[in-house]
Parts: sequence; C-alpha cells; structure tokens
Amino acid sequence: MSLRESPPAHYDLPLLRPANGVSLSHWLHRLRDGWQALVVAVILGLAAGYIVARHEPTAYAATGTVVATSQTGFLDLQTSDKLPAVTETLVQLARGQRVVAGIADRYRATGYGDGNGPASTKWVSSHLSIREVANLALIDVQATAPSQQAALRLSRSATDGIVATLNGLANSVDASGQASGRLDPAGALPSGVLLRSFGTPAAQGQVSPALLRNLLIGGNVGLLLGILAALGIGALVPRLRAVEDLSWMLGRPVLGVVGDRRRGVRVDDPGIAEATARLLASDTDLEGAALLVMAPGNAKKVGRLVEGLAESVAASGRSAVIVDCDLDRRTYTRMRGLAGEPGLSDVLEASGAASPPVLKIPRSGVPDLFVLAAGRTTHNPGLLLRSPRLPAVIAKLRDVYEFVFVLGPTLDHAGSTISLLRSVDSSAVAATRGTRLARLRPVEELTEPSGTSLLGSFLIQ
Repeated sequence: MSLRESPPAHYDLPLLRPANGVSLSHWLHRLRDGWQALVVAVILGLAAGYIVARHEPTAYAATGTVVATSQTGFLDLQTSDKLPAVTETLVQLARGQRVVAGIADRYRATGYGDGNGPASTKWVSSHLSIREVANLALIDVQATAPSQQAALRLSRSATDGIVATLNGLANSVDASGQASGRLDPAGALPSGVLLRSFGTPAAQGQVSPALLRNLLIGGNVGLLLGILAALGIGALVPRLRAVEDLSWMLGRPVLGVVGDRRRGVRVDDPGIAEATARLLASDTDLEGAALLVMAPGNAKKVGRLVEGLAESVAASGRSAVIVDCDLDRRTYTRMRGLAGEPGLSDVLEASGAASPPVLKIPRSGVPDLFVLAAGRTTHNPGLLLRSPRLPAVIAKLRDVYEFVFVLGPTLDHAGSTISLLRSVDSSAVAATRGTRLARLRPVEELTEPSGTSLLGSFLIQ
C-alpha cells in the first residue's frame, strides 16, 4: 500500500500539492543549487581572460582629428548645415582602398615597416579606426602600433593622407607641413568644402594587453554561462523547497517547520511549539511510545531538532529521553561532548542484562536533558543494531520516560533503519530545505515492510 494512499487517521491535516508554475524564489533556489557550476564557470572565464591578455601583443594608441570646413571658415552659414552630411560621406571615402594605400605610403616614408609586413595596406587598415564625431563635421582617427612613437607617426600619416587624397592633392604638402587643398569639384561632394588636419596627434598610451578589460569580459561571459548551467542543474535535480513538496512526496502531513537552532536553545520556537503540540495531541496516543526520527542527511541539524522537541516536551511537564542509535557516525553524541561516556553500544554488547546508562545533562534556563549516548565505537554498527536486545532496551526506556526520541542513522543505512523501525512504535522524517527529493524515496520502502506508522515529517529551514 502506498504512503499517499493511507494517511494516518488521527491526523486531520491536508496533504498540500506543489504549486503549479515556478516563482522567482524557485528560480533563485535553483540558482543556489547549482552554485558550484556558477563558481567554476566564472573562474574559467577569468582564467580565459587572463590567458588572452597574456598572449595579446603590446600596442599603443594615438588619435588625430580631421575637420571638414570651407574656404570662408568652419562657421560659414552657407555650408555649415551641409557639413554633417558631407562628413559622413567623407568617412566612408576615408576607409576606402585608395586612401588607405596613400596612408601606407606616407607611413613607410617615415621609416617604419615595408610593403609586405608592417605598414602594408592590409596592416594599416587593421590598425586604423576612422569614424565621425557626433555629427560635428569632425573625423576622428585612431591608430595603434607596437610603440607609442610608431602610433603617433601612423596617426599623423593617416590624417595627412585623408586630407591630401580626398582634397585631390595626394602628394602636395604646404609650407606648414600639412596637406590641404580644395575638394575636387568633379567629385560627389559639393565644391567649397575643405579638409584640414586639426591639431597634432595625441598619444593615448598603452591599450594592449588590457588585463582588466579581458578579465571583465571573461568574468561576465563565465557568469552568464554559469547562471545557465546552474539553472539547468537546479531544474534537473529537484530539491525540497516548500512544505507542499515534503507533504506530497511522503504522503504525510508536515508536523512543523522548524528553524535551525544552531545559535542556541529556544524551547519557545514557533516550529518546535507547533510540532510538540501535535505530538502531544490527545488522539496521537504517543505517550509512553518510542518515536524514530529518520533523515536523509544533516545529522547535526536533525539532532538539534530532536533536542528541541525533547526540551519542549519536558517543559510541558512530561519526561523525555534522547537515544542516539547512529552507532556509525555518532554525530549527536559527539555534538554533546559524550564521546567517552558509556551508551547504547555498551548495553547491546554486554554479556548479561544491563540497565541503559542514561545521562542527565543539566541545562541553564531550560529543562535538563536525558540522553542515552551511542557509547563506544563498534566495528559493525549495523550488526549490533540487529541485536535482539535492542527492543528490550527501548522497552525499558518506555517504562521510565513518557517520550522516547530515537535518533537513527541516515536513510542510506537501510539495514540499520529497518532494525530500528521494528523496535519503535512510530516514526517521522526530518528533512532540511534544499534536500534532493530523490533522497526521500527510500522512506516508503523502509516503513511499509516494518509495519511502523509514519506520523509525518519536519521541515528544517
């Protein structure tokens, strides 16, 4: 019989179906689930940016400016309204093969490069950026070269070559050393427009390798890919996010949503109070019974949860004891500093009948704790939990205490869990938010053969 088909009659709590659709919080949780992929992608992106920066050639930049004006001046009212449109055409012409070839000739004339390697027409074209400046009749020329001096000379060659070629005076240089002249009236541009070099080229310093730029680009690309990978991992691996997920997965109601009590003991925690009230309900018939708390993982959080339940029950005037049956990891025993104390394993391995050595732990401001520790380390914890003495030990504790809370190993220890289920009266599951839902699937397989009722579950925030 399936868990979902047989909810316990004494709990009149609804089984909540998971909500349809995915909210923003679900997306954020999925992103958090795949945070490892996100971190790896960002690190790889930064590493790629660093490698690219290390292999980039050293380059320096220099800028020059060409201005489109007229014979009567830059602010001539007859031509000023035409200059922006003229400048756009001039930029297209300046990027042409004829102009670039003239610039390469001028650059080689300064003593840099030759016609086959650096300073070839193709090289010059790839190291020049020619663009219009915001419809201001200005042409901005940026040149890059292996040295600052070479960048300055390439920028000067570019501005002079553009002026000379487009003005129809490719080889004419005036007394000031700047090429100038009137635009060819036979061209597509209106006559009366002149091009002049505006000032001298300015050095811009080193522009390559740009380590910071490459790191930012690599990091951003890695971040984007990492987000996609994290969301994909979160979607492929469903996790426990809401009360509805836990209720519908187990087919049992959630007894309480409890915050992790890592910072201290709080008997008045709303989640603990809710869970205790349901456990103490008159029709649950749990008094004088042993309750096994199973969990897929996070033994410390589960131990703190059970400790809170025991303290809350004790605060209501009932006696309670915690039994650490996780003889392998012994997490709760170590957490309470009881590793060297006698406990369950000593009783189960004793040659004769022995009383459970329950320890009383005084607490300040809260009820005292009664704990049966795991005891000394054993070589085969699973075999020891299958001892016929275990039910007798639980029965003795039931005779003394009104509530017996049994902490078992994680659900992946199937043999030990089945042995414990046959020794207790009822069980409950404790799961932390973010647990993979697949880790809760063994619950049904473990509880049904034993016949032990599953009361519900606790969700630990």
